[in-house]
Amino acid sequence: SSGLEAYLRTIAKLKSNIEDVNLENNPVAYDERQENQEEYVNVIVSSILRHLSPAGIVFLSGLIPSLKALFPEVFRSVVMDDDSVSDCDGNNGTTDGVEENCDNGNESDRDDSSVGNEPNENEERMVGDDSSTNYDDDNGNGNDCMGAGAYRNKLHYLFRQLLKAISEPSHSPIFFYVDDLQWADSASLTLLSSLVLESDHFNNADEEEARQCLFLVGSYRSNKEDYPEILNQFISEIDSVPSVRVTNISLGGIAKSGTNSMISDALRLPIRLIRNFSDVVHKKSAGNPLFVKIFMTSLVEDHYLTYSLEEQRWKWDIDNVRDISINENVAAILRNKLLRLPIKVFEALQVMSCFGVKVDQDVLSILSGSDQFDNLISSLGYAIQEGMIEKRNETTYGFAHDTIQQAVYEYLPEACMKEFHFKIGMQLVRALRGFVTPESLLCNSITFLAIDQMNRACDGTDPNRLDTRIKNTLASLNLKAAERAIDLADASSALSHVRYGLQFAGDTGWSLCYEICLRLHEAACLANYLNSSPDEVLKHFEEIINHARTFEDKIKANCIMIKSSASGNIQGAINSAFIILNQLGESFPSVATPEDIQNAIASIKEFHCDDPKEKIMNAPELTDTKKLWSLKLMDHIAPYLHMMSSNLLILISARMLKISFQHGFAPESASGFFCYSYSLISTFNDIEEGYRWAKLALVVLERFNAPSLSPKVKICITMFVSIWKEPVQSSVVNFLRLHQEALLVGDIDFAAVSSKGYIHHGFISGSSLATIERECAAISLEMMQSNQMHGLFWCMNHHAMIMALNGKQGRDPFAVYKNGSINNYHDALAYAETTGRRRLMRAIYSNRLVEAFFFGRYSEAMDMAEKYRNESEISMPIEHVLNSFLEGLTAFHLARSESCSRWMELGENSIHSFRSWAVHSAWNFDNKLFLLEAESYFCHGQYDKAEEKYQSAIESSRLHRFVHEEGLACELFGSFCKTRGKLSKHIELMARARDCYKKWEAYGLLEKDCFKNCDTSCDSIIPGLSIGNEKGDSPP
Repeated sequence: SSGLEAYLRTIAKLKSNIEDVNLENNPVAYDERQENQEEYVNVIVSSILRHLSPAGIVFLSGLIPSLKALFPEVFRSVVMDDDSVSDCDGNNGTTDGVEENCDNGNESDRDDSSVGNEPNENEERMVGDDSSTNYDDDNGNGNDCMGAGAYRNKLHYLFRQLLKAISEPSHSPIFFYVDDLQWADSASLTLLSSLVLESDHFNNADEEEARQCLFLVGSYRSNKEDYPEILNQFISEIDSVPSVRVTNISLGGIAKSGTNSMISDALRLPIRLIRNFSDVVHKKSAGNPLFVKIFMTSLVEDHYLTYSLEEQRWKWDIDNVRDISINENVAAILRNKLLRLPIKVFEALQVMSCFGVKVDQDVLSILSGSDQFDNLISSLGYAIQEGMIEKRNETTYGFAHDTIQQAVYEYLPEACMKEFHFKIGMQLVRALRGFVTPESLLCNSITFLAIDQMNRACDGTDPNRLDTRIKNTLASLNLKAAERAIDLADASSALSHVRYGLQFAGDTGWSLCYEICLRLHEAACLANYLNSSPDEVLKHFEEIINHARTFEDKIKANCIMIKSSASGNIQGAINSAFIILNQLGESFPSVATPEDIQNAIASIKEFHCDDPKEKIMNAPELTDTKKLWSLKLMDHIAPYLHMMSSNLLILISARMLKISFQHGFAPESASGFFCYSYSLISTFNDIEEGYRWAKLALVVLERFNAPSLSPKVKICITMFVSIWKEPVQSSVVNFLRLHQEALLVGDIDFAAVSSKGYIHHGFISGSSLATIERECAAISLEMMQSNQMHGLFWCMNHHAMIMALNGKQGRDPFAVYKNGSINNYHDALAYAETTGRRRLMRAIYSNRLVEAFFFGRYSEAMDMAEKYRNESEISMPIEHVLNSFLEGLTAFHLARSESCSRWMELGENSIHSFRSWAVHSAWNFDNKLFLLEAESYFCHGQYDKAEEKYQSAIESSRLHRFVHEEGLACELFGSFCKTRGKLSKHIELMARARDCYKKWEAYGLLEKDCFKNCDTSCDSIIPGLSIGNEKGDSPP
């Protein structure tokens, strides 16, 4: 917060061109300043409105309070009064304060000896503990296994949008300098990685807009022993990304000539007089400027370097200087210097060193208020004079170098240093009085400092010297810190806090502080799940199962366990979920029979009414916790059932609706409406009824305003339902919007699904292949960086198909995958077959079908179509539509060349499908149906009807903006005319097809032999038809 505040203040001054002038004596300057400020505010307001929603501004301002103060006019311009409630201002927790849990007013050293005091019944709930189980995780902070990390993703996305709003590629790039990266924690490095690697230029056709606006300079020690593995991973990740230009600069010691100049300037003597002395200093300090300074200071203090009043210059004995030994990291010299300090000053430095290289003055003021740390700030004044520390601004003290901090911290034995941590921690815990809610505690930096100090003090030691109430307080604070770390997907920090929390809770924790212990083990399950440690998940899961008092207390752990087991055994996870649902009172058969399905659908029909929207909006809210958990669990396993059992998905969705109508609605009800909608369409081909239920899912979302669930449901509806009723081009636009919405709530998984939907629907709607190619490359990179391997492999293969069509103009689709084992279609297919990834296999078959068909390799196309069809009946609608279309056209071509009745049967099946679909959306399906019918008439020798259908297909494609299918219809019509001996019309149609493919930017298709003799371009060869996008040719 403080770093961003300083950064924003600098930006404000730079962008408003405020200069240091005497405004009282210069009214003209004052007027200019006002004009500049107004202009600046207008620029920033318009930029922020483009990149951030009001909710996003409020979210950031809750984390960075200075944002409101720095940009008051901007804040008032973009945020409505109703939005101005920070995420950190909630008051949903217990009102038990720290004051009730610490000593009753006695702040003496008896804290050290308060052993084994038993709490009374009214004191069991500790600071920040909300002992009631939270069943409503829709706020995104419930640490539900389905939403872990969403808080972090949301923060990262909003931070990137903020930087984008206050910067421009051309003249206002962002410059970050981060010193001492070796001390950075996991969360900070993850944020930096997000800023560097995730460019957020989705659908940015303008290359200038797509350019990064960030310049990051980070410094760290070259000795890898000094920094943790997480920094090594961060550096390797940044260095391995082709799109990020990295320059490594190694800073060694200064050259001997530099040391000569430095000492010459300090002693005010010419270089020729100090050269021998300087060479010795350079050798002993290895050219490190800090070491040079410390060594020179020690020479003065030990009288090896003295000032001669007689000669009025510095004097030294070169032989004595040579004989002095110096440790490589000058720790010995620093220790000697520290020992010369007054005891109070040295103790003040030790207190400072317990916090790291810097500490806020507010913290030191809190400590100065106790007898143990009196005169702390005044003692630091002497250390400033000695050059050991410095006051960096009005609020922060820092060591002059981290080497000094290390020397101070390591001086005392470990036991003594733990005593320092203990005393500091206890004083900070007392300072937390008044922060009465979990939210206010976690928004206060003192909380985390107190937790850190007490954890260090008790690490590896027996915490039983603490009062039981204090131990429970510290266990509760560690629990809150662990849950916040899980929100940020920082599993390592969460596990550390869980370990300390359980240590403070002790062996009697389950009996003395049951709620805290339960939630600590739940947090451990979730953190280990995020950390991909299934054995540890099982360990803490068993601890909960063995000690939980009620079935309800086991539900959350069971949900996490199901999620963990699904990564290796989806069917096992489904079976476990059904066992829990049965215990919740919702039983299901292991196999859904037709009778079960009919009964499920019949149970929903009784809830039909004339105005379902009004019924949903006015229905009661679900309050039964068991039913609510049932909804959550069914929502959780619905994607697994989509892959494994569509019949059970029908039963699940129908049950979700029945619970909602009978017991009350919840946000998860929207998922039930969608799943039921999808089942009606995919299983019963009831498009109208399925579409109606999908629209009702949106009504549920409207009622509950559930931002964490809304993008997921809307993306699913757009992906699986909208194509049957709405123009596919509108889905492309919706995917763009929903991609941003998903990022805004931190749902990167469904943001990736939206990205896939965008490029897939963009392809079938005839969007520019050059644009789709750029998006494929950008999305593949983002998926690689976020370790979304399923999406990455799908996107790489789709990218390869696009590259084939556009003549390989673009980036290597498989270069983004760092493993190097997948370099083409064949490698990807072998990988999918080996790992059993059937959805990836279907996607590869589909892409190869498209490529083979457009390049006229019809036998290969049919082979891919049959493999796709035989692999599974479950697929994305857009993929199914495209494959049915191309398979039908391929079948008719093979029927003409091979005279096989089987091919005609396949072609007629495609026509039957498109006739049924065209009833619901003429826009999406008419042109495809006309072209299939034309090919069918061609096969049956009904040439006049075929010609009529060809022209209808061309006209429908043009009117509905499918430029690629307009080109395909012209190409097939041209081939028909060539067969019929109409060569001039054939040439005209092939020229028209070529122009359409050019607009589609499918330059690879222009190399086909059928286009070699078409050298003329025409815009209106066929009477009444036009290939251009002339003004007025689009329907309203």
